[in-house]
Amino acid sequence: MPPRSEGLVRLFDRDGYYSAHGSDALLIADQVFKTHNVLKYLGSGRAKDGGLPSVSVSMTLAKAFLRDCLTARQMRVEIWEPETGSTGKRNHTRWKIGKTASPGNLSQVEDLLFAHEDLLANAVSMAIKLQLKEGQRIVGAAFVDVQEKTIGVSQYEDDENFSNTESLLIQLGIKECIVQEDEKRKNNDLTKLRTLGERCGVIVTEQKSKSFEAGSVEQDMARLLDETHPATLRELYGMCIN
Repeated sequence: MPPRSEGLVRLFDRDGYYSAHGSDALLIADQVFKTHNVLKYLGSGRAKDGGLPSVSVSMTLAKAFLRDCLTARQMRVEIWEPETGSTGKRNHTRWKIGKTASPGNLSQVEDLLFAHEDLLANAVSMAIKLQLKEGQRIVGAAFVDVQEKTIGVSQYEDDENFSNTESLLIQLGIKECIVQEDEKRKNNDLTKLRTLGERCGVIVTEQKSKSFEAGSVEQDMARLLDETHPATLRELYGMCIN
């Protein structure tokens, strides 16, 4: 299982209910059950003996917990599922990621949260690419509103405080912002962007720089837009490669 990032919660699908372990179990015990009496300790009967905190959560409580994570807490969610063997049976000793969700991307958990239309209606995410050209900060921004079926692309100059970007985040009601990865935390402008997102209540997700390359943008846009919008496709493609 890959290492967890900050602000990530993992649930495990147990066919009719979910389980959580470690810090996730502690979070659920505190926020959902309001007591640690619901905890079990795998490998030992007690926490002080090194047991792994674990908790079971019903489908109903899990839906409420997920809603809280994706809105009030601005967290990311992973739901892990057992792998299916050659006989068609689910193997509860081998797991894979079945669904992922974040405040700006709820498509994979719509079946769990479909009743909460207000939550789905506000799922707007944005990607930002920052470049320096002749001493100017050039920001490329693209957003998608799944509920409204809207895609927007823009490129503009910004100041050292990213005032234009802040206005864009607020006006569009962005829930999640995807930025270039800065693993060593040496890029001051990317640090400012992350701080700006946190200040605006936006969850910031980092992706490898190669994810922002425009090499496959034409094919990607063709999959997102149907053939009745050729002019829009050409316009968006032209903006993305400039």
